[in-house]
Amino acid sequence: MTCEAVVLEAFGEPLRPKEIEVPELGEGQVLVMLEASGVCGSDVHMADGEDPRVPLPIILGHEGVGRAVR
Repeated sequence: MTCEAVVLEAFGEPLRPKEIEVPELGEGQVLVMLEASGVCGSDVHMADGEDPRVPLPIILGHEGVGRAVR
């Protein structure tokens, strides 16, 4: 199964939509389809390259609202 995600591939560059593979679910995990996602200050700082420890590519965002689909 695949999904579309917006990915940071290079600091200071625009985020790019990409189709990515959804990993198999493990024991006790739930697949959530996001309905909305927020962008917070830490996401902006990471995208600007202000924390060089951030691995690239990365899907930013950790404020989400969705529904369990599996």
